[in-house]
Amino acid sequence: MDLYAPIARSILLPAVRWKEGHRRFTWYLREFERTQYLSPADLRELQLRHLQALLRHAYDHTAYYRRQFREAGITPAAIRDLDDLRKLPTLSKQNLSANLADLVADNYRLEELRRDHTGGSTGSALTFYRDRRRGDARMGVAYRHDQWTGWRIGERSSYIWGALRDLGPLTSLRWRLNSRFVRRHTFLDAAALDDISMSRFAAHLARWRPALIVAYSGAAYLFAKFLLAQGIKVPPPKAVITSAELLQPHQRRVIEQGLGAPVFDRYGAREVGMIASECERHQGLHIAADSLLVEMVADGAPAAPGEPGQIVVTDLLNYGMPMIRYCIGDSGVLSDRCCDCGRSLPLMQMLAGRISDFLVTPGGTMVSAAYLTVVIAQRPGLEHVQFVQDRREHVLIRVVPGPAFASADLDHLERKLRDLMGAGVTFSRELVQEIPRGPGGKCHFCVCNVPTALSEDLTAPPA
Repeated sequence: MDLYAPIARSILLPAVRWKEGHRRFTWYLREFERTQYLSPADLRELQLRHLQALLRHAYDHTAYYRRQFREAGITPAAIRDLDDLRKLPTLSKQNLSANLADLVADNYRLEELRRDHTGGSTGSALTFYRDRRRGDARMGVAYRHDQWTGWRIGERSSYIWGALRDLGPLTSLRWRLNSRFVRRHTFLDAAALDDISMSRFAAHLARWRPALIVAYSGAAYLFAKFLLAQGIKVPPPKAVITSAELLQPHQRRVIEQGLGAPVFDRYGAREVGMIASECERHQGLHIAADSLLVEMVADGAPAAPGEPGQIVVTDLLNYGMPMIRYCIGDSGVLSDRCCDCGRSLPLMQMLAGRISDFLVTPGGTMVSAAYLTVVIAQRPGLEHVQFVQDRREHVLIRVVPGPAFASADLDHLERKLRDLMGAGVTFSRELVQEIPRGPGGKCHFCVCNVPTALSEDLTAPPA
């Protein structure tokens, strides 16, 4: 039994969050634990109240949405139910980037907001903001979903994640103490995976013995395959949460076998936080409908339950920079079924979206494309990027230059990629007006046309 966990859960974490200025985290966590069991009618009423308040705020305090309402010939009073939201146009990533200043609410100072960025699953850099209250809510909903796995706040966890070397706070004593004694999580760098790094993962997990592992789907799969091939057993956690990449059924089976724990898949986006997650019944992904409004749109109209559509999200709680009908760039399906768990949060499933291929070095090390999106996000001059690997020794870097583009942006990107892939790899550069789309109409950020430890299993037969 972990006797320290209740101390971290009930005393240390709330105290540290309060000291950091996140005064509403505990309240949001309790609220989300309550609202997940609202009746469907009460949940829709809650969404409508949040939506109407957000729309009034956006109209009063953002230049962008005042224009959108006026061009639509309506005011916020015209939105009387959730379906009325379709009277407003969607917000594309391109519109967000081009209108960033006009999207920030004028009753917030920029220094009050958290500036963030993402490279996205398609390689387009994007900057955005959120207010502190939304930060508390995001953490609250994430912890609620984490606890669906059987893990409890205060218990140990480990993240098999990418881009650790670029996260400055990881080197600070304060961050390390917070991680070890308050949040009680450790990070394993999945930016590049080979037998040596994965042996270190196994040794660390044997010492730390986390109750929960959170990982990129592809990284968790490769690690589990390695454990099975080497006959290595690690202390089984209560659960494994997979995210960032589309989880394939055969990958789920291998992860559960290799790590000895059930897999809980998750879907989120840095711009809006947690979108949907599996519960203990594994009947689909529960949408965080008490903080988001999620639509599936097919040919400009609402997709029927079971019909594929583009995912459109309204963040109901971010007042610092409202994001209303935001097109994430992924596709999914809404379900009209109710989950046996008793939660009223609606169900969805992901479709072909955000499959981030790995690149592979001449020595066979797998390099995570998810890491490279972080590199791109740090260089706004790189409007859109695509990596194409035609052999282990060569990668083509395609770039759509943005208005602020400079050759130093491309030099920086190539250096980062060279650091990951090591000696023996050459790079070609190509400046283009647009990235070619794949057969499904999606611009794939990373295209690996050589065999890898992932591609060899894409046609794995059912168990």
